[in-house]
Amino acid sequence: MLARLNLASSLLFVLCAPGLALSACSPSNSGDSANGGTPATSGGAGNGGGPVSGGSASGGGSASQGGSGGAGPGTGGNAAGGGANPSGGGAPSGGAPGLGGSGDPSGGGPGSGGETATGGSSGVGCSEADLFCADFEEVAVGDLPTGEGWVARDVSCDSQNFSMEVSSEQVRAGSSKALKVTNHSYASCRLAAAFPESDDFWVRAFIYWESSVDFTNKEILAIDLHPPSGLGKDDPALRFGDRSKDPCIGAPGPQVTMIGLGNGEVTGCDDATPTPKGAWHCFEAHVRQSGNLLVNTYVNGTAIQYQSTGKPLVDTVDLAGPPVAKLNHVRLGFFTHNSSGQGNVYIDDVGISTARLGCGNP
Repeated sequence: MLARLNLASSLLFVLCAPGLALSACSPSNSGDSANGGTPATSGGAGNGGGPVSGGSASGGGSASQGGSGGAGPGTGGNAAGGGANPSGGGAPSGGAPGLGGSGDPSGGGPGSGGETATGGSSGVGCSEADLFCADFEEVAVGDLPTGEGWVARDVSCDSQNFSMEVSSEQVRAGSSKALKVTNHSYASCRLAAAFPESDDFWVRAFIYWESSVDFTNKEILAIDLHPPSGLGKDDPALRFGDRSKDPCIGAPGPQVTMIGLGNGEVTGCDDATPTPKGAWHCFEAHVRQSGNLLVNTYVNGTAIQYQSTGKPLVDTVDLAGPPVAKLNHVRLGFFTHNSSGQGNVYIDDVGISTARLGCGNP
């Protein structure tokens, strides 16, 4: 009997040797498993690096903002480095809004209603932001935030006819400090910080333009976004602010300008919603950059529509193509297209997040 078993085993080994296609040697005929290696996973959770907070206060000790927060999960790999949520706050209530139709600034019909954005936080601080937060509370008066994420300014800035510092002169309810900027400065002297790259994110900032600041026949802004290649330069950049010069002479007001990001310059302005002066206002922007660069902005919660000379009114500013590089830096300061910008602007509670933060009470 043992001899018979050994003989059968040997025969089966020979029949099933490589190169012999015998059904008795194959798995069931339910189909081969897909090849191509092991299944891809979504990658580890991105740790986002250290917190981007108000930074350390020069001469005033370390400016901690309450510990580092948890980072969001990676999408197809580890998240890009940069500042993480400095407070560990949970996700903002309200969640991300649905996207509205995009309008083409270069022609065609109007957009299909823009976005329906709801939810948000109380508007004080920015601890719920999961990409970047700067509330300046831990920075000593007279200093600027420094540390991880913040970009060192050019040494020539100290000799120019402008100033920038954390101040307690003009503050919002619930806040004790804000960034004060006096007079126009060049790009290399505005305050820039990196944040983790995201294809869909919101920017929220509170801004106070003094009543004496002249908006006439100029482009003027306190905040913009740019890729790494825009550091120290006016463009490439995604600019917000107010514009009354070409191509917005016919519709002066809050603007979005995409410049140096591909497909030429795209600009839209809104004369129906003036940029407030002499009072704090809440500025918000919703940026999508996974395909075409798309932007919607809001002033005190009111959605802005956009038009410019020879272009139709639209709900969304569309670059009509992807940006040449992803936007992952925010820049704060007082910018005009020439050196005519005079006066003070205050900026506070700047948050960048994958969900809308909201305005609360400006």
